[in-house]
Amino acid sequence: MSDETGERGNTWGAYLKKAREAKGLSIDDLADEAEVSRMTIIRWESGKTGFKHETITRVAGVLGVDPNKAIALARGNAAASLPPPLPAEIARLVDNLNALDSDDRGQLLDRVAWVNEWAEMWMRQRQERETKRHQA
Repeated sequence: MSDETGERGNTWGAYLKKAREAKGLSIDDLADEAEVSRMTIIRWESGKTGFKHETITRVAGVLGVDPNKAIALARGNAAASLPPPLPAEIARLVDNLNALDSDDRGQLLDRVAWVNEWAEMWMRQRQERETKRHQA
């Protein structure tokens, strides 16, 4: 377990804070769930401390981000390009989806796919009606 220290921009800290807030977590909540100290989170968010791979991996897991990209971002590699954090409501839905057993999850995803197909069909038909109306 390597301890990364040194000068880094606050790219990781800014992302961490945004992701934490998007999940509706306080600093204490994130620290408790990731089993790290409150001060570690505070220091990371302010860009003032290094990190251990195992620690950042736990935090990334709580936030639902790729730990390898999180480590690259923490090292100062802005090209790691983590996706923007999900809004709290969407993150809760994803957490609930992940909590379902595989049969229930499959049924739900089938229904979502059906709704998506129906919406795409409706949009195509709407676009066709508008095209015909403009041509007339």
